[in-house]
Amino acid sequence: MVAPEREFCAHHLFHIGYCSNVLFKPIELPPAIARAFVEDMHAFFAEPDAIKQDEIAARQLHALRQHHAGKLRLFDVKQMFLQMKDDLA
Repeated sequence: MVAPEREFCAHHLFHIGYCSNVLFKPIELPPAIARAFVEDMHAFFAEPDAIKQDEIAARQLHALRQHHAGKLRLFDVKQMFLQMKDDLA
């Protein structure tokens, strides 16, 4: 079961949020962007080079900023990847 603050629903809306010191409002992404996020998350964990991992996370940071009015940092994207790792199929 996926936690309510991060859900990949059947309607292909991708809601991203995680709890740390700050709770983000969910980000609704178009289906293609949501699929790219999941593909990059797989690539992030498969990549042994930390610099290339940062490049993958930076690519998603750029994509997420287009759909989120709040502040997002590279650290935030990497934390989303880490917290959603168990949800990968």
